[in-house]
Amino acid sequence: MENKSNPGDRSNENALSELNYLHQVYVEQYNEVNKLLNERLNTLNSFYMMQDVFENIDLIGNSELILPIGEIGFATTQMKDNKKILMSVGAGFLIEEDIENAKRITSKYITKESSEIEKLQKNKRDIEKALTEITYNLNILGNQ
Repeated sequence: MENKSNPGDRSNENALSELNYLHQVYVEQYNEVNKLLNERLNTLNSFYMMQDVFENIDLIGNSELILPIGEIGFATTQMKDNKKILMSVGAGFLIEEDIENAKRITSKYITKESSEIEKLQKNKRDIEKALTEITYNLNILGNQ
């Protein structure tokens, strides 16, 4: 006895297979965007903390500070000159800046990070919309 399937069934199976694949791709993209978004939000938070320190640097004075050394080590120190700081510019390079310039630089970083976060949030919303549409279509095809 021959197994004759309805051509419409094969078409339906192909559409389901394609939608399941698309769903998987979008879920992976969604997870990656969420990961990047969380990293950017953490970076933005660190810039805001830096900005807060710069605004209140005069309060530190000759107070004892705890300086992190690696992941688990700390040293105590005192800030002798609170008019200048060292800032990382990437690739292990540090530059000395006065507090006002450090505030401006940090403000630029905050603006840049905020812009990148907005783009990622839009991308996340677009992916969510696509996932909703794909899930809807999967439900319709699955009920046929």
